[in-house]
Amino acid sequence: DREAAGCEWTASWGLEIPAYFAPMGFCENTTLKRSNAFDIVGDEALQVRRAAGLIDISAYSRYAISGPGAEAWLDRLLACRLPKAGQARLAPMLGPDGRLKGDLT
Repeated sequence: DREAAGCEWTASWGLEIPAYFAPMGFCENTTLKRSNAFDIVGDEALQVRRAAGLIDISAYSRYAISGPGAEAWLDRLLACRLPKAGQARLAPMLGPDGRLKGDLT
């Protein structure tokens, strides 16, 4: 059970999903800088990197982009070369200001 494991929740596209796992009784102090959850999240990421972990990706979406101009539109939106047909690639998505908005695959 995620609650018993100390799950802290967040919202993503209208769904409540696990954000990280903290010691029981932990209360995050939200801030515009690094919160007191920074080290907890860093330790969790390091453990997943060193060993293994499960990540809840139920909030991820899948889109089919097609039609005339689809390739040119994706080429403007993504900060990488487009993969060949039938292949996938991690693709940083940029906003109109050039700032990172998300990662697509």
